Amino acid sequence: IKAILGITPLSEAYAAVRPFNMILIGLLVSFVGCLIIFNPKRLKRSFNYKNSVFYRNTGITPKEVLKDKGLYGEYIATCAEEEVFKKYHLRGKIYNNVFIPNHGGNFSEADVVSVSNAGINVIEAKALGGEIKCYMLDNSWEQTMGNEVYEFTNPVFQNLNHMNYLSEYLAETVKNDDEIGDVDLNYLLYMRNTVLFLDKNASMDIKTQPDPNLFYVCSGADFYIKCYKDY
Repeated sequence: IKAILGITPLSEAYAAVRPFNMILIGLLVSFVGCLIIFNPKRLKRSFNYKNSVFYRNTGITPKEVLKDKGLYGEYIATCAEEEVFKKYHLRGKIYNNVFIPNHGGNFSEADVVSVSNAGINVIEAKALGGEIKCYMLDNSWEQTMGNEVYEFTNPVFQNLNHMNYLSEYLAETVKNDDEIGDVDLNYLLYMRNTVLFLDKNASMDIKTQPDPNLFYVCSGADFYIKCYKDY
């Protein structure tokens, strides 16, 4: 103000403002530094996105993933399974958006399927937040967000359909392909139904205990990776 009124030279006014600018820059640098320190995995995933299994399988751009919460959930679920492979030294492959044919001429789509020496893992990724309430065997579960209550299909049943179609398809494929040879189909009995809730802000209230082969994760992918050894 003094500079405008001609009381203080303009150079002195700039000098007075400079410390304020330095403070703002310092705060910005500190904020970015905190993001890097407290979210190292997120930062790593951002830099390595095009090297991720999800990108190699789907070709979906980072921009598309960030716009779609469902896609983002599938991406994080795939990253989690990729980290599981590395941590527990599994041999195999991870697939995304697996279309499984059924007898009606339609298809069932599984979000993520991994095939490894640990077995076949069929993953249903849910990026839902809020409070999730359910009885395990109900056809639909409830999601509460503030004062709003939404119903969604029981993801355990939804994923069980994927597993049934996949088991049937694999059994028929092996049976009808002479080049494959004799295969023990008992491994299909060990196919896992994994439901991942990947929003860290989600809380869950399941009225009955799930089967040990089912995972319900409300605290993000890190808990799933840590507990995978219990499979």
